[in-house]
Amino acid sequence: MQLIYVLEKVYNVANAEISDTLLELFKYDNIDVDDIEIVEEALILFGRRRLDFVDALLYAYHKVKGYEVYTFDKKLNKVLEE
Repeated sequence: MQLIYVLEKVYNVANAEISDTLLELFKYDNIDVDDIEIVEEALILFGRRRLDFVDALLYAYHKVKGYEVYTFDKKLNKVLEE
């Protein structure tokens, strides 16, 4: 998550570019990511919508694993209800 924060906030890299690049990077066999399904789902949403990556992760846990998410964040609630 720190990598995404630095790319987005410090270097002003667009969310879509971050998402596309990391999704491509994670296809390599020598890179192992825990819960890759959740990370991929979060990156896809992060690249398409104006959400923080942490909110995208919460959405991914909800969608992939069926976790219930409670939040006061209006943008995240809207996505969770879709």
